[in-house]
Amino acid sequence: MLTSPGESRTLSCALVHDINPRRGRSNLSDLGRVGGMSKYGSLRVTDAEGRDHVFALGGTAAVLPDGIKVGRRIPAHKYWLVRILEIWGRDPPAFGAASGQRGAQDIWVNVNWYYSPADAAHSVAGFKASHCAQYERIYSNHAEVISALTFDDAPHPFHPPPPAVFFTRYFLDTSASPTSPCEMLSYATSPKREMACICGTPYDLNETSALHVMHMCPCPRCRRFHHACCLLERGHWTPTTHPLVRLAASPDTDELPPFWRPANTPIVRGAAFARLGITGNTRAVVAARRSVYAALHNGTRPPCAWDAHLDLAALIVDSSVPALILAETGEALVRMCPECKGPI
Repeated sequence: MLTSPGESRTLSCALVHDINPRRGRSNLSDLGRVGGMSKYGSLRVTDAEGRDHVFALGGTAAVLPDGIKVGRRIPAHKYWLVRILEIWGRDPPAFGAASGQRGAQDIWVNVNWYYSPADAAHSVAGFKASHCAQYERIYSNHAEVISALTFDDAPHPFHPPPPAVFFTRYFLDTSASPTSPCEMLSYATSPKREMACICGTPYDLNETSALHVMHMCPCPRCRRFHHACCLLERGHWTPTTHPLVRLAASPDTDELPPFWRPANTPIVRGAAFARLGITGNTRAVVAARRSVYAALHNGTRPPCAWDAHLDLAALIVDSSVPALILAETGEALVRMCPECKGPI
């Protein structure tokens, strides 16, 4: 079924099980001129159970791998992922009653591929697939035209991503040689900024050891995560009696006011905190600290409902963060940033 003309119109088709879904085309340059096809803004695919799946331009879709027949169920992490760039289909006259479902063969989608970690390792020297999670994918500029019949479902983004939801944190440029992965960041940064730990190892989302929990330095010049074990092994720590630590605490009390406690929580991430997800507690702690900064800046008392907008569950991590104790004195240690030398 076709709706009104224009980029917003939707093309519908039903999955046909006797069609090879992996029959591809090298490009779309001649589809409009020779193939008589038109562009569409979205695609509605009806599966064997009669359920509709709508795919729109710019959206992400799960695609059946090569050799897998339409209708066969496979584990979720085995699906291929694509981002939809263009949707092409036959003009309305091609979908008459006489054509039946054969018209579904003439629906083609121009996509960019999300590489699996194993595929990226074949393209990038030194890239370790073992450092990626099972549902992690690497977005690329590898474009290809595929049949709409391979589309199965549309993954939905979550924040933070649950364990069984696809996500991406790298971009792979397949047009350059040699290729190298570049982290996709939400803010502008210098190309020289180091994003990995001082050990040079990226964030391993599969490591559940508490010693591999990563601590973030919130200093604007740093904003970098480091493994707890790396900070300890390389001597980036100081006793709690260090002048920097004494300045950061009140000499009159060891107990922080309730309003301050969430802001005093370390910013951490790691598989050791299963309930926090892969992103850790960064968002919650930053929100708590901004509340404290706002109160101090304005010279006002904390509001009665100061914790209403905070995710307090994400701020309770003290019992999960391994304490560092100096063996000689039994004194607690504080982790220090290798760059700005501030406590983290």
